[in-house]
Amino acid sequence: MQRLMHLLFRARTARGITFILILIAIVGSLLPPKQMEQLTFNLSDKLIHCLYYTGLTFFWIKSTEVPSNRKIIKTALLAFLFGLVLEILQEILPIQRNMDIFDLLANSAGILLAIFSEHFLRVNVK
Repeated sequence: MQRLMHLLFRARTARGITFILILIAIVGSLLPPKQMEQLTFNLSDKLIHCLYYTGLTFFWIKSTEVPSNRKIIKTALLAFLFGLVLEILQEILPIQRNMDIFDLLANSAGILLAIFSEHFLRVNVK
């Protein structure tokens, strides 16, 4: 288990996971609602946003060789801006989707959860 954790938290592996999660977020956020209904499951939309941005931000932080406080703040801001751009695109593109401020709040909660999780693991798992 420790070997798997070490492998997942290596910067190179984390960069690959981050890239895949970014692609999934772009496609998932910009699909028309009828196609999204076929892909969703019985979790709250806001819970999905929160958990997704937790994972995305966590691996984005881990993709840096040595995560400093400055890099963590920069990553958190980039993750927030990424979510904001996707929400704005949902509003302006003709895909029958609307911007939702509560999605941004759920994304922000996920970003904060990732920061706390990364800090906890960095301090307690060596």
